[in-house]
Amino acid sequence: MYLNNFFQVVYKENTNSFIIFFKLLKNNLIMVLLVWILSLTYVGIIFSNLVSLFKGFIIGFNVAFILQAFGMKGFLFILLSFLPQNLFYIPAYLFICSFSFAYSLNLIKKNNSFRNQNDVIAYSFNILALFFIIFIGNILESFVIMKIIKALSTYLVIQ
Repeated sequence: MYLNNFFQVVYKENTNSFIIFFKLLKNNLIMVLLVWILSLTYVGIIFSNLVSLFKGFIIGFNVAFILQAFGMKGFLFILLSFLPQNLFYIPAYLFICSFSFAYSLNLIKKNNSFRNQNDVIAYSFNILALFFIIFIGNILESFVIMKIIKALSTYLVIQ
């Protein structure tokens, strides 16, 4: 019922892609900054694993819920409006969390709080490059996928 109402609202209402883009950008930027900052400490080992677990759980739950609620219509919805941006998000977050884990683990192995400035710069550049991939996913999700969802919304409503 909730998804039916959502699709009816999406079909009837005008969505502002720029507002959606900036909200997505803000949410992803906060998550990446948290992972980056916490990876500069020992806490990054735990936090990077939690982020990976959380992202995987949310994606898996959404896919299972949509498939269970809509069947083959849900499969079409996932293929056209859920999968494209996640082809950018999933690898980027996996690499960000992996780099975070490795960097924090390296701090423990060195057993000191002194960080080589070149290591921090290289690590930060890797995170920034991966955030650019997330940025591309944000553009895709807010400007392209919203149009696809609007087009599919009348097809997906269960009568």
